Amino acid sequence: MHVNVNQAGIRDRLINMFSLAGIGPERLILQPRVPVTEYLTMHHQIDLALDPFPYNGGTITMYSLWMGVPVITLVGDHAVSRLCAAHLARVGLDEFIAHSEDEYVQCAVKFANDLPKLDEVRQSLRARMNAPACQPATITRHLEAAYRDMWRKWCQS
Repeated sequence: MHVNVNQAGIRDRLINMFSLAGIGPERLILQPRVPVTEYLTMHHQIDLALDPFPYNGGTITMYSLWMGVPVITLVGDHAVSRLCAAHLARVGLDEFIAHSEDEYVQCAVKFANDLPKLDEVRQSLRARMNAPACQPATITRHLEAAYRDMWRKWCQS
């Protein structure tokens, strides 16, 4: 977990929260805020990212995927809790999308215990991120088509 631990009390609060969940401080690595290049380099120490909920990561998810780190997400019922699922679906990682808290935990355990499969996914991420479906022009065309469709439906009503 990477948090700006320079802010007063945040480190202690996080350690306490994890302690209440039975996770000791020796299992946590709390990092201060660093420049983007250093942040990206930290991804070499991460095997699997857990997307926070109910507010999913957007840019952070993309950074993780670009750096070869798969992300597990829990789909919510609002746009801010569905963003990561959209990114994962676009790159064909539907098996990393959970629809309940139990499924989220099971997914994390499954991939943590299947390192060959996790490595296979990690090795494929750069190519997946370079696929046509992930290119800005393609995404923009799909967004424009959705806007046109919404406009047509509105005009017909």
